[in-house]
Amino acid sequence: MRRSRFTSAAETVEPVTERASIREAFWFDLHTPDSPDEDSLADWRVAGLDQIALLLGFMHMLVIAGYVLLSPKVPICACSDNPLIPSLTALALDVVAAFALLKRQKYKLSAHTVGRGLCAYLAVSGLLWTWFGQTVSDDLFITQVSAAQVVMCAGIAMGAIVSISSPPLAFVNGVVSAISAIVLSRSSIVSVGVEIMGMVLVAYSIAGTKKILVTGRARLRLDAAARKALRFVDEFENSGRGWFWETDSLGTLSYVSRQLADDFQCAPEELLGRHKERRYATSSLKRNSMSRQGSTGRT
Repeated sequence: MRRSRFTSAAETVEPVTERASIREAFWFDLHTPDSPDEDSLADWRVAGLDQIALLLGFMHMLVIAGYVLLSPKVPICACSDNPLIPSLTALALDVVAAFALLKRQKYKLSAHTVGRGLCAYLAVSGLLWTWFGQTVSDDLFITQVSAAQVVMCAGIAMGAIVSISSPPLAFVNGVVSAISAIVLSRSSIVSVGVEIMGMVLVAYSIAGTKKILVTGRARLRLDAAARKALRFVDEFENSGRGWFWETDSLGTLSYVSRQLADDFQCAPEELLGRHKERRYATSSLKRNSMSRQGSTGRT
């Protein structure tokens, strides 16, 4: 019997019509999974967020370097108006977050714990960056530049990039971006525009997450059916009551069961690569196998 028939059977499992709600999509990355399959899906989603701290850290480092190069005098006072205090604190937070994401498997951090931690990280990082923008808003530079607006736009843009795949992160970024626009922008139109864009990004993230959840759950059901079919094949082969083979697109054997190799009195590897034109030997063996089964009372 062809082994591939079981794979085909697994792939044709009737799909279950399922829809993810807005509430479910929004809270999925923060909610404790209810089953092992949901846990696997959550781990898969959080794996796509591993580079958040690196991206934000690179942006922070780039803007800080620009500030140091363009500033005629870098302040060294321990005061709230020193731009280096919030900027270097944000950079240190990036390093801590990147290390935690890198070692999350070692410390067995669950997916929902990572999601909650990233929300807190994004909120604190955004507020520190807003503080940095406020401190440079009245500074003079070698080249005339609207430093506060540059800091605001860089933070909002990078925050949107790293949070778009997770609705909770997109929501946190939207709130922080709105606060940053109110503090750093001198135009109410800009603030309103940033708030509207934040809401649009949250809606976009929710829509994408809903589709991912439905697709991921369907894939998990299909994988479970495939594992069940392969387990049945293995149990049937190991029982010695039959044998299986599989051929590639050219008709050469790519798999043979142990029972089939034993009937040929050779190792399974010796049969691999043989072409289907040798079907006469296989047909003869099949007849012999059927005769043997008949003599033992098997049908």
